[in-house]
Amino acid sequence: VEPAYFIYGIKIKSHPKALIETEERVNILLSTPVDIILAADLLAGENKLPESLMFIQKDGNQSVVRVAFPRPGNYKLRIFAKRKSESGDYKWVLEYKVIARKGTGEWVNFPEVYGSFKVKDGYLYSPLKGVLHAGKKEFFKLSVPTAKRVLVVMDDNKWVELSKYGDVFTGNVLIEGDLVKVCGNFTENSDDFDVLLEYKVH
Repeated sequence: VEPAYFIYGIKIKSHPKALIETEERVNILLSTPVDIILAADLLAGENKLPESLMFIQKDGNQSVVRVAFPRPGNYKLRIFAKRKSESGDYKWVLEYKVIARKGTGEWVNFPEVYGSFKVKDGYLYSPLKGVLHAGKKEFFKLSVPTAKRVLVVMDDNKWVELSKYGDVFTGNVLIEGDLVKVCGNFTENSDDFDVLLEYKVH
């Protein structure tokens, strides 16, 4: 535990010990004040691994750090935090040593998260996998409290608008192209969209 852990008022809810033994995945629950957002690094030795192995979500004052381990072995998980209003770098708050007994065998396990998704308090229900399959339908469901519209964009000309139910946006989308981006519009009578999430397509 680093000093910023106490400064930001973070509390561990699920894994109080610095060493975690698990299979190929782990979900770490933390209590985080509403204005705090998290980031993480996963290391094998001193090598930083791709961000697609981690997915961080916040729901009110609780955050979950989901991690997938590509192969069995020893890892370090470093968790960082900052206030939404702060510019500059995240501050180091926690480090876990993790022994994974199994591996997923994959390097892309979760979608890529853009900063706007965190700042706008987005929460993704599905799909949580990082790779989607062309020609198949996927059910998208996410909460984006201040969004007016949310689109699933497959290329410059192909997009599907999700249905809005309060703060939640849902819809079935037939996947095409090489990349899928989920984009949000936050201003009435504007065509400006922020990228929230990105998926690879196979």
